[in-house]
Amino acid sequence: MKKLNVLFFVLVLLLVIPGQSMASGKKFVVGFVPRAFVSVYFVTMADAVKEAADENPNIDVQIVSPIDQKDIEGQIRIIEDLTQKGVDLLAVSVNDPKACIPSLKEAQAAGIPVIILDAITP
Repeated sequence: MKKLNVLFFVLVLLLVIPGQSMASGKKFVVGFVPRAFVSVYFVTMADAVKEAADENPNIDVQIVSPIDQKDIEGQIRIIEDLTQKGVDLLAVSVNDPKACIPSLKEAQAAGIPVIILDAITP
């Protein structure tokens, strides 16, 4: 299942986004927020996302992670910061789904599509 999440996200980066960014003439900016870089899974996921973006000059990925999985407030601040920067897509592996809802809804209200990875968020 974890490999499917990574593959899905990479496919989105490679197939959907290039057409959108080429049509507008600007880079498509993806904000990627893993839970933390404390496991091989999240490091591998970030590496795959970066590699996919490196293969397409129309995509810029901003990978930002809290210090650890217990840093819920840190992750919320990261989501809010990426929203303020106006990323074109936000992909998040939330540490605390309920606590992140307001910041994720704020991103959606700003017109930013949000992808939640490997978690069920109400």
